Amino acid sequence: MSENNYLDFITQQKQTRKQKFIHHFSLAGMIVTFISALPTLYHGIYVSCIVALSFCAIMTIFWLINRKYYKRWLGELYVIVMNIGLGAGIYIVGRNTFTGIYYTSVFLVIGFLIDNRNKKKLIFYALFTIFCALFTYYVPVPIHLQSLSEQEANIVRNMNFTLCLILNTFFVWQLIDVNNESEDKLINFAKNLDEQNRSLKDLNAELDQFAYRVSHDLRSPISSTLGLLYLAKDESELKSLQEYHQMMEKSLVKLDDFIQEILTHTRNSRLPISYEPIENLPSYIQEITLPFTQNPAFSHIQLSTEIEENAVLYTDSTRLRMILQNLLSNAFYYHDVHKPKNWVKLTLKINAEKVQIEITDNGIGIEEKHLNKIFNMFYRATEKTPGTGLGLYIVKQVLEKMQGKISAQSVYGNGTTFIVEFPNHTEEKTD
Repeated sequence: MSENNYLDFITQQKQTRKQKFIHHFSLAGMIVTFISALPTLYHGIYVSCIVALSFCAIMTIFWLINRKYYKRWLGELYVIVMNIGLGAGIYIVGRNTFTGIYYTSVFLVIGFLIDNRNKKKLIFYALFTIFCALFTYYVPVPIHLQSLSEQEANIVRNMNFTLCLILNTFFVWQLIDVNNESEDKLINFAKNLDEQNRSLKDLNAELDQFAYRVSHDLRSPISSTLGLLYLAKDESELKSLQEYHQMMEKSLVKLDDFIQEILTHTRNSRLPISYEPIENLPSYIQEITLPFTQNPAFSHIQLSTEIEENAVLYTDSTRLRMILQNLLSNAFYYHDVHKPKNWVKLTLKINAEKVQIEITDNGIGIEEKHLNKIFNMFYRATEKTPGTGLGLYIVKQVLEKMQGKISAQSVYGNGTTFIVEFPNHTEEKTD
């Protein structure tokens, strides 16, 4: 995610939290003011009932506006309207009714209703609320529509105190909940960032190694070919020239193989996963194994294939081809020339949930000390045969894309078995 996307995400999260808080603030205000209207209506204190219902209407309007869209000025307008409305309500029902206690609710949520990154605005609206509260308390304005008796004032006073206590408790709980949610998101963000940093360090180290090895392995065959070309210039004997040409061909084939493996690695990294059914699996396997079985250098190696197919195979056929080609290539190239019989066995077991592939050979095997490193980039367990050390690394990377795994079992001198498992995406068949 880019820096701009992160900023957009954080801004969106902040807006969502404010919109959610105004939603709860308005809803709580609607409920409290509506409840406060009921006892005053019951006791015939109509002026207090009208004030409570007016506040309920104001809260409802803000609640409806906030549901449709959120604007930064909505919180500021909320504070202004509530302060002025409370002042008017106090003068109408009388200061002795404790209506001014609701200023504490407004003051409590100012920090969340106003953009608290703007300190000047925050201070202004906090002082504005304090000013309105003090003004209504100390400056008498005789606009009472109905004089309340001491008994009526006491009813309204007790009701205001109880409901405001409940309202403020709810707001405090909401603020704590929002704070905890923000802290949890911050912690998760820090953890993800730390994981990404570690992953980035690993990728950078891998990239450095990749760049070094690629430049080295690309230059090596080129340098060899150039050297042989210089020797061939001064050579007149046909036999020697043929030897030089064979050696040049070998170097260029090695270079081509290396470039193909790099392209395979790049293709796996960039191509999206595409699941498709492989209807004729024996034909698909035969197509992959044909380059090995038809190669004269491997004519003495017997390949046997066993397929146990209990469901149609749904997978990424391109990536499956990469896996099989690399593993079969290892099995054929690392055969034991000293054994009278060489063989490779390919076993596929397919059901609706998963696919298991085993490729077993009786080749030279892998020493135990190398087994936990053979899937590393450019790691080679033997120098007996040429190789780039990319094949098994590519297989592992491909399987990670396919949500699969690979393991190896080997006895040095006796042979090796590779076991591959990945999900059979039969649920993708309707796509």
